[in-house]
Amino acid sequence: MGVKLSLGHSRAIAAIWGFAEATLFFIVPDVWLSFVALQKGLRDALWAVCFAVAGAIAGGAFIYAASIWNYEATISAIDAVPAISPGMISQVRSSLQQEPLWAMMVGSLTGVPYKVFASQAAANGIELTNFALATIPARAFRFVVVVALIVIIARLLLTKTSNRIRTGILASCWAVFYGFYFTLMPN
Repeated sequence: MGVKLSLGHSRAIAAIWGFAEATLFFIVPDVWLSFVALQKGLRDALWAVCFAVAGAIAGGAFIYAASIWNYEATISAIDAVPAISPGMISQVRSSLQQEPLWAMMVGSLTGVPYKVFASQAAANGIELTNFALATIPARAFRFVVVVALIVIIARLLLTKTSNRIRTGILASCWAVFYGFYFTLMPN
């Protein structure tokens, strides 16, 4: 007996996951989005990407506002998240002073959590609207790449495997990824 994944549920979970990871959760929405891509295909996964980005914008706005209200407490909370260090926070603050959108795009691809950018945006004088608009390409690009790769890999390599085995392979890949990520990222 398998779990049926409805479109509405996959989108709601994507939005919630996007919000959670933009605040204090430390597992990226890519995990959920890749599962949706594997189970439902590219079209449904791309819709889930839209909802994950919307959730990230809401979560980023929350962290942005929290950093205005109480910067030190917000930074303390962000610094307590696994794989985030004071050096990473300082480096993000500096990179946002030069090219904010580029910094967010590079950060998205190099393992720097989005919440760090959200916590530093106001301190760098970036307007919330501009930060929210920059979030769209910064988050969506990687999400779409991950979803597309999962669909391609599933179609090319996993067509003759059962859904259970494909899901197990995906879960194992994410476990290995996070094993390396938490080992290699400073904390």
